[in-house]
Amino acid sequence: MHMDMEDIKIRNRHKMETVVVYIQDNVAGWTLAYGLPIAGLGISMLVFLAAIPFYRHKLPSGSPFTKMAKDFLAAFRKWKWKVP
Repeated sequence: MHMDMEDIKIRNRHKMETVVVYIQDNVAGWTLAYGLPIAGLGISMLVFLAAIPFYRHKLPSGSPFTKMAKDFLAAFRKWKWKVP
């Protein structure tokens, strides 16, 4: 069985929704059930902000419109291709 990333995201979202509802109904109510995802989001933001100095920053080169025009042209040329 082949699953793409969208299937995995949907399955994980359903699992997390089930966990949130379980915590709301059986453990500690709404405060903890919504506090845990907020805490996870806060931690992920801190990790993201801490990693910014390690990113490679490239200065823009050329016109962004040229790149967009090339993308539109490539999409137009491949418009009738069959998706495998």
